[in-house]
Amino acid sequence: MRPDTLHLTLGFLGETAPDALQVLARETAARRIEPGVVVLNRYGAFPRPRIVWAGPGNGEDGAADDDGARRLADEHRQLWDWVRPLHPARPEPRFRPHVTLLRNADTSVLPAEPPPPIEWRYDRYVLVASVLDGAARYQVIASTQV
Repeated sequence: MRPDTLHLTLGFLGETAPDALQVLARETAARRIEPGVVVLNRYGAFPRPRIVWAGPGNGEDGAADDDGARRLADEHRQLWDWVRPLHPARPEPRFRPHVTLLRNADTSVLPAEPPPPIEWRYDRYVLVASVLDGAARYQVIASTQV
C-alpha cells in the first residue's frame, strides 16, 4: 500500500445506499474521538480478499493486550451503536481493527518472522469509500475536524 492510503479500519460497512451515506457523512463529521495510540503487534491475512494486515493483539482470553487496543475495541462497539440504525450491515463477529498492508497478496505465504510492532496514532474518524478500478483507491467522504 502507498503511504498516503494507510489507515486503520475500525469498521467495514460494504455497499451503502446514497441516502444512508449522506447521513453517515454528517455523523462522521460531528463525532469526536480522544486521540490515542495503539500498538500494531499482530499480523495476519484475509484470504478471500487477499489482504495482509497489521492490528492490535488480543490476549489468549480474547481481551485486548493494551490500553490502546481496549480503547479501540470500545470505539468499535460504539461505532456500531450509532451506525446500526443507519446501515443494514452488522458488525462482523470476528472483525478486528486493522491496517491493510498488502492487497492482492498471496496470503498462503506469510513471513515466518513478523515485522516488529509499531505504534499507530489516531485522532479522528474518517469515512472512506474504497474505489476499485484496477488498483485500490480510497476516497474520503467525511472526516472529524481535529
